[in-house]
Amino acid sequence: MSPADVAEHLMRTEKRDADACLKGLVVALKNAKDHAAVKDKAKAKEVLEIHGAIGGSRS
Repeated sequence: MSPADVAEHLMRTEKRDADACLKGLVVALKNAKDHAAVKDKAKAKEVLEIHGAIGGSRS
């Protein structure tokens, strides 16, 4: 998440007070973390598949 994204979540409006802004930021950060974890897991799986196709482990 970029600093601009954080700033966007922290900006107060007439409808959102500071608590609502912080809660929204926490939710957005959790979503970004979950998305990154899924992406990392997919990348690790891809690497393992490529490694297996090349020749596997040397024991």
